[in-house]
Amino acid sequence: MKAGVYRGKGQIAYEEIPDPVVGDHDILLRVSSCGICGSDLHVYSEGWASDGMVLGHEYSGVVAAVGPKVTRHAVGDRLAVIPAVACGNCMACRNGRTNLCEQPAGKAGGYAELVALSEDVTAFPVPETTSMEAAAFLEPLSVAVRAVNQAALNPADAVVVIGLGSIGLSVLQVLRDRGVATIIAADLSPRRLELARRFGADVVLNPLHDDVPARVKEALGHSSHRGYESSRARVVFECSGAGQVVGPAITELVTPGGTIVMVALFERPVTIDPNPLVRKEVSLIGSYAYTAEDWKQAFALLVEERVDVLATVTHRVPLSQVDEAFKMQLNKSDAVKVLVTP
Repeated sequence: MKAGVYRGKGQIAYEEIPDPVVGDHDILLRVSSCGICGSDLHVYSEGWASDGMVLGHEYSGVVAAVGPKVTRHAVGDRLAVIPAVACGNCMACRNGRTNLCEQPAGKAGGYAELVALSEDVTAFPVPETTSMEAAAFLEPLSVAVRAVNQAALNPADAVVVIGLGSIGLSVLQVLRDRGVATIIAADLSPRRLELARRFGADVVLNPLHDDVPARVKEALGHSSHRGYESSRARVVFECSGAGQVVGPAITELVTPGGTIVMVALFERPVTIDPNPLVRKEVSLIGSYAYTAEDWKQAFALLVEERVDVLATVTHRVPLSQVDEAFKMQLNKSDAVKVLVTP
């Protein structure tokens, strides 16, 4: 079969590799569509993977074959996949934090024609009313749902979303679905800001032209506490991975007693002043991957069309041009979501 094979920093080669071996309890999925994730970009740009790996974990596909002992799926099933499989035995799993499993299994491999998966993988049957392209968004939408769930929001809260890539825009749509009163969105890309308006952001800001902290205070009001002038945003979602925004988010954007949810990955360490974090009693929390409850909620959002994930797709690229697809995705001013199709 053909696949996009990681060959070092900034290199994914389109190569012929052996077809996957299908074990007794495996399903063979013919990939329909695979999205390029921000974490894939980090791997690609920073060399975080091993030579020979096939990346890609945001995918959907149709079952092409099943092992002789498979009982959950049949040939022809249309599936949206969550490729991670938690061990179920470690402390994190026993505490319901399967997203933090100490020995996760499962498989990426979506930048290929075929991928073999254990039938234990989480896979939702896709109804005919839902496209396979939309189904490929189950995994990243689950990340966004997890982030919103972490915030423990009240619909009356005012919220700021920083970074409007696929995850940030998905967070915004989940917030709107939950009836959050006021959403301010910030990004450098006019294209992404226009999508934020379309998805219901009340205010959109471009740091190239706007003093973001000042504009947020103007829109939401502000308070003074221990010498810190803060907006009244109860929650800030950091989806950009830009280290320079974390300090101002703590000092100026989030209200005293508020929460900052860190969703993005960062390629470099970030230095912050911890004093406003302490004196404002800000909760700075991470949000990683998803649990079963998150992906169930995400699947409902998809099939009930309460979010419009396909509106974020700016490029559809054949697998044969997978390296070019990554270069497109790196161009944040032009690309929002790039889908790779075998």
